Amino acid sequence: MLYLNHRLRTLIAGVAAILVATLTFGVSPASAQEDSGGDIAPPACDVELDSKLVMIPAVWPDGRIVPRHESEVIPLAQPLSGTVVSSGITGDLQHFDDFIDGTFRLTQFEEQVAVQFLDANGDVIAETDPTPDLPDFAPYAPFNLPSVHLDSPAVAVKIVHAGVTPDEPNSIAVPCVNFKMLDEHSSPSDYLEFNVCPVDASVPFEAFCGFLSVPEDRQIEGSRLISVAFAIVPGDGTKPDPLVYLEGGPGGAPMANSGLIHDFAIGAAADGRDVIYFDQRGTGYADPNLNCATERDFAAPPEFFETEEEFLAAQDEFLAGCFARFDDEGVYLSGYTTVENAEDVADLRIALGVEEWNLFGGSYGTDLGLTIMRDRPEGVRSVVLDSVFPPEVSVGGGEDGIGFLNRLERIVDYCNSTECGAAFPNLQSDINVGVDNLNANPAFVTGTEAELLFGIPDFPVDGNLLLQIASFDLPNPYLPALFNAAASDDPAVRQAGVDSFMRATSFYIFGLDAPQQETVLADFRGIPGPAAQFSDGFFFTVMCAEETPYTDLATMASAEWSEAITGFAATIIGPQIVSACNVIGTEVDIQPEVPAVGEPVFSDIDSLVIYTDNDNQTPPEWSELTASRLTNVDLVFFPNLAHVVAFSGPCPQSVVSQFLNNPGGELDLSCIDELPVITYAVELPEIDPLPPIDEFFALLDQLFAEQFPPPEGEEPPAGEPGAEEPPPGDEVGDPPAEAVEESSPA
Repeated sequence: MLYLNHRLRTLIAGVAAILVATLTFGVSPASAQEDSGGDIAPPACDVELDSKLVMIPAVWPDGRIVPRHESEVIPLAQPLSGTVVSSGITGDLQHFDDFIDGTFRLTQFEEQVAVQFLDANGDVIAETDPTPDLPDFAPYAPFNLPSVHLDSPAVAVKIVHAGVTPDEPNSIAVPCVNFKMLDEHSSPSDYLEFNVCPVDASVPFEAFCGFLSVPEDRQIEGSRLISVAFAIVPGDGTKPDPLVYLEGGPGGAPMANSGLIHDFAIGAAADGRDVIYFDQRGTGYADPNLNCATERDFAAPPEFFETEEEFLAAQDEFLAGCFARFDDEGVYLSGYTTVENAEDVADLRIALGVEEWNLFGGSYGTDLGLTIMRDRPEGVRSVVLDSVFPPEVSVGGGEDGIGFLNRLERIVDYCNSTECGAAFPNLQSDINVGVDNLNANPAFVTGTEAELLFGIPDFPVDGNLLLQIASFDLPNPYLPALFNAAASDDPAVRQAGVDSFMRATSFYIFGLDAPQQETVLADFRGIPGPAAQFSDGFFFTVMCAEETPYTDLATMASAEWSEAITGFAATIIGPQIVSACNVIGTEVDIQPEVPAVGEPVFSDIDSLVIYTDNDNQTPPEWSELTASRLTNVDLVFFPNLAHVVAFSGPCPQSVVSQFLNNPGGELDLSCIDELPVITYAVELPEIDPLPPIDEFFALLDQLFAEQFPPPEGEEPPAGEPGAEEPPPGDEVGDPPAEAVEESSPA
């Protein structure tokens, strides 16, 4: 795995935080933030929607919530009873001001609040689960809490700190909390709660956000209610059928990066429609959030593991602790599955009062989309499936490894079809021999390149790392030349090849020219809050309920590929899933889903399946297999693009928008003929080593300062980008022109 240097992470995140903070003023009536001479007014609690809603201010005079033992008892305007859900708003203007004036500081994400319900005697009769970790620098962040059932009326509440140090004052303010009582007479819209849009995420400014309360497990009568989160980005009003974005993973959380997703792809593909970004149960802003970051960070693994066994041991250790915590918190983990996920999406449509809408799923989002087509097809106008992960394939069983071997074959075929084949006539042998050579005697990447790519100054490059690089979706023009160098009998040639490849990779990833620099900044645009993190807990609940109960690990053998390569393919993800589910099973009981979750989906809903051949995560064969079972389907192939092809540019986006505007109609695919082809270089580039790390960062500081100069009349703070000229040092030369044309950020 590649690791970004911590210092670069901090630098980029700081610039991103300043950028997002600057853009937050006066942006969205839905988020109720007002520009009033630099002061940001807190959003008012909505007490008009329902007479059962009440506003609860509970803060110290300095604007911070009190410790648990000093929390004020707040009388309620009217008693609460039965099933109660809570929604509220948190924020901290002090910390927000800290970084909008040009500074940025790392934050401990341990801020949580809970609500205690008191009876007429002042006794606590119930307490909500805590919120997920909340960012303590967001001016206003929404939260929703799982339901609490009150057997007797509550006449007062206390809002308490529930973080890792419950006796210390929380560093976030809670302007208000709303409560709503639900019973068997409640309508679907009663389960819907609109709220502010979180500003610790790149949610588009025009969006409005909310939560939907859903049963944790619909198979259990009286199951508690949990919440899923959504953001709606209004379109131009010309089309009545929204587009719902179904994130991949499982475990991805799109709301935190919805601005990036919208700008890069989905906004153009939607072509004027409202777009709904949806944090699935257990992810992002949904509550609970099944994120194992606390245990994972506590484990503090090394930068890399030398063996698969070391990796699995570290993974299993933190997952065991994480799932034991979920169990202690009362999370019913068997409810976090694709089937329940699909029910949530269907219920959201009904609660919002949408007659029909369209689905866009990428990667795991296609599995979710197919499940909706099978289980809850009502109200679905059309479906776009991008880079399909069908329910009948098994990543736990190693079928993704078969896709990886097919990808290696495609690399060889592409090379043989161009002048690359003349330069490397034995590429398949080069790959086999190169992997074996470096596994036996690794080369090393050192210096600034190693610091940037791996976080340490000296990193071994073995054959498995070469295969990981080959598995990246974005085509690297130097792969054949790298394998050819690795296949040499001369260790010096192997080392020179690795040096050249890593210098070129560092150069392009870390943006020493303006276009690449903008790509890096865009990727890190959102403030890195907890809700942006991948939910490894949800990933493994899905895998343990839907994958491992019905599959065995595949045994791979190939006459074309060496034992080392087939062994790598067989262990891409399958053993990690099997090992994790075994250890999780010792902590909690996750019930297997019914076998039907692994059966093919047949449907006559108008569908568009788009895919590419340069995809190691969801091989093209999977998309073709799925399309063969759909009656009204357009199957469109885009050569040489990357996993989830809609993010690869205007061509696939235009095809998606054509389909959405006229499902089943004729598509204009002429743009596909204009897509660039993969052109492999016949030799590795000659690039001078990057300058020492301090000089390199000084150069980045200068480039960032040029893009984000301080406001007119202000000087940047000392130590900030642009505060001083970088120290003298070697300038980084331009790469060969042909390399710039053909490379992509990895």
